[in-house]
Amino acid sequence: MNAVAPDSVASVVSGIAPPILSAATAQALELPSLLAVISRLAASDLGRERVLALRPFAEEAGLRAHRARFEEVSRLVGERSLVPDFDVPLGQLLERLTTGRPPLEGIDVVRLADLVKATRTAVGRIREGVPPCPSLAALAAGLPDLDPLLRRIERTF
Repeated sequence: MNAVAPDSVASVVSGIAPPILSAATAQALELPSLLAVISRLAASDLGRERVLALRPFAEEAGLRAHRARFEEVSRLVGERSLVPDFDVPLGQLLERLTTGRPPLEGIDVVRLADLVKATRTAVGRIREGVPPCPSLAALAAGLPDLDPLLRRIERTF
């Protein structure tokens, strides 16, 4: 499944292929209800949003890539969760960090440190995966090094 713009008219106008699943078909298959149930298993609000945005793939290549990542994650979570549950909304935290509205508070910086630590732990597990997790490793390789930020936060708090 892949996130696809729900408005097929906008997709056609923008040159992107329209979704292969109409809203009526999705409703008949109870896809929204299924995704709502699965989304409750997500560790954060951002994960829940990603699950709720899932749609069937129109191209086999996209499906194969997604399936490879799914299989790699499945192996990693067989041992324990890849990321901890976040009780605070990460979407709001990231919005506050990027916009400064409302102004950041000390607790926001502490939560950011928790997020960075969780990310670092997940990346470490991906890199040390046996067998290797090349699809996830490619995604993790694009993440910036946040250790200097974490050290600065830890010195401050």
